[in-house]
Amino acid sequence: MIGEYVREQRNKVNRTQTQLANEVGVSQSYLNLIEQNRRRIGKKYITDFAKRLKVTEKELKENNYIVVDSPQRRREQNIKLKKKVKDKIEKQKKELDLLILETEETLVYLKNARKSLDSVAEEENLC
Repeated sequence: MIGEYVREQRNKVNRTQTQLANEVGVSQSYLNLIEQNRRRIGKKYITDFAKRLKVTEKELKENNYIVVDSPQRRREQNIKLKKKVKDKIEKQKKELDLLILETEETLVYLKNARKSLDSVAEEENLC
């Protein structure tokens, strides 16, 4: 896809988006859309982009395509997102279970400490 290709080549020639856009004569936002795979390079800019990126026009044209978002791709992204959310929830549940266990152990300890104090007080006839 054009976005990854342009970004990679731009980094190889050590240019920022703004620098490359200025050199080619396009806006930085236009170049940003290209790098996000939301736009192809217009025919009138192919030569300038190729020259500034130090690639051939043929190479640039071969990579000058974008993948249109399809229902299948959206479903796959949705599945990945749901899995990520599910994994995060599972991790948080485990962390909470550990906190509950630690809290229960602390409560048992505190109850036993209270019983010990009650026993000591009773033995000393302080109560």
